[in-house]
This record gives sequence, structure tokens and C-alpha cells, in this order.
Amino acid sequence: MDITVTEISPEQARTLLGIDENHFIDLKGLDVSPANITKAVSGFANTSGGEIYVGVDESIGSKGLERTWRGFSNVEAANGLLQAIEGMAPLAGHYEATFLTADGMSGLVLHVTLSKTRDVINASNGKAYIRRGAQSLPIEGDEVLQRLKYDKGISSFEDQLVDADPATITNSEGIIDFLLQVVPTAEPEVWLEKQRLLVKRRPTVAGILLSAFAVTNRTRRRCSTTKATIGES
Repeated sequence: MDITVTEISPEQARTLLGIDENHFIDLKGLDVSPANITKAVSGFANTSGGEIYVGVDESIGSKGLERTWRGFSNVEAANGLLQAIEGMAPLAGHYEATFLTADGMSGLVLHVTLSKTRDVINASNGKAYIRRGAQSLPIEGDEVLQRLKYDKGISSFEDQLVDADPATITNSEGIIDFLLQVVPTAEPEVWLEKQRLLVKRRPTVAGILLSAFAVTNRTRRRCSTTKATIGES
């Protein structure tokens, strides 16, 4: 697999350090073990896909939770993690890895982008995980595992393609705002294709729904801000 090094701006790097972990985002410190990284990979691959950034340390300081960019000294230093991910059959083709560098930041942050898979992906401990909020939780019990297998084997309504201009979601103010808040280093079209919200230049139902939700959420934030401003007047 070809792995590239991408330079981002110091502003993008600071935005990355400030984002919240959620259903789509996981931040890991440089010392994360290969076993733990496979749990996060399993969780994203079995659920909705997502992004993992490795090289972001967290600590509790005088201002509460503080994050520090402490990346790998070089690409080869991440070989152990990459080999662990590569060994997660049948994951191949459902993930991409790149390294991020920024002026004034120490080392390379590993950025792993994962797509939702059709197959159940197990971590290195043999267990399957799913993503719930900002956690990767193990699947407990044969019944739950079987339900996951059924879910992955059936094409859902949300996956259906819509005869609409791709710009409906790629140029959506709501989607662009959503990405700035959640995945600050991503370009709309590239991210939407990786998440299979845009397939063969056609939006999926899920992509249209996400765009509508993002626009509604953006409008609510604007209204809340306007109300707060009026209240202060």
C-alpha cells in the first residue's frame, strides 16, 4: 500500500487538536499498542467507518483536558501499527493511511481512514467491535454478533443511489460546516466517497439525509447565537 505524507497548515493542525472524539473520530497517543489500534479499526469498520489519528497525546492540565501533537519520528516508526491493521483480513481495500505534518508540530501524525465493510472485522484478540459514540465496544454474545452479520449482509434503504446532482451534497453548506467541525482535514467529495455517501458521482439516500441534517443543525446554531445576541442587547 502506498503511503503518502501530507503537509497541513498550522491552523488545520490546531483544529485537529481541538476536535471532539465522536462516532466518526478517534484520537490516539503515540504509545498506543497495535492490539488497541485494531479494536478501534474493528469498531469503525463494523459500524459507519471513520477516522483515526495516531500521535495526539492527552493530559489533564490547569485548563482541563489538553492535547499535544507528538507524532512519529519517521514513517518507519509506525510499521508495527500498520502491520497490525494490514493483518486484519478481510480489511484490505477498506482503509487508507497517510501521515500528516505541520509547521511547528513535532513528528508525523498517522491518519487512518476507514470505510464500513460488508464483512465482520475482528480485532487482533479475535473479538468484533462496534462504534458507539466515542467508544469502540466489544460485541458480547452470539445473538448480537449474528444480528451484526445480518445487518452487513442486507443492503439498506440508506445505501440506495439517488438521481440528483452530486453538488447537492458536495457543495452543501451544511456538509462543509460539518466537515470543518468533525474532519477538518477532509475535502467534501473525497470524504463523501470514502464513506460511500457519494457512489459513482451519485449521492446515496444517507448522503442526502446527512446533508439535510447538517443544514438543520447549522440553522439551529445560528438561531441560538442570534437569540443569545439579542438577549445580551
